[in-house]
Order: sequence, then structure tokens, then C-alpha cells
Amino acid sequence: MRTVADFRRAAVAGSRWVCVNHLHPHVSGERLVTRAGPSVLSYTATKADGSVVTNGRMEIPRASAVRIEGDTIVWVEDGRDCYAWTRLPVEDDRP
Repeated sequence: MRTVADFRRAAVAGSRWVCVNHLHPHVSGERLVTRAGPSVLSYTATKADGSVVTNGRMEIPRASAVRIEGDTIVWVEDGRDCYAWTRLPVEDDRP
């Protein structure tokens, strides 16, 4: 990925990601995108402790609020990393 538009194209329903939350590490874990709208993603989250959240939602970020490193998009606020989503390989995308 090189742009937020690339992230939007990659974050389709059924795609899997690993989220590292630097602000609240206990909610880090796997994300399965369940719906990709024009400005909001819905997802199911499996947190580090194994619990599942089925109603996760996230606004698609503005380009000025992120840094992109390969298959990882990092949200940055006030100069610090807040959380990062890394795309799992497509061959691992299984509903």
C-alpha cells in the first residue's frame, strides 16, 4: 500500500488484518472486515485475550493522519503512533 486509497481498496469485506493498538494494548488483535462503506469500516475483532467484538467500526482516515509502511497503515496523532493495521496475506483470508 502506498496511499489511503490503496488501504480502502484492500480493506474489503472478508479481508483480515492485525491491529496493534498502542494506546490500549489489551484491544489489539485480529480484525475481519465485515462491511466497507465509503467512509467507515465495520469489523469483527478478536482481542488479545480471545474475546470477540462483533460491532467494531472505524472511520477511514485522512492521508494527513496516517503513515503507510508496506502492508501496514499507522494512525498518527500529535506525533505519536496510536494504532496500526497490517494486512494479513490474501491466502490467509478465510471467512
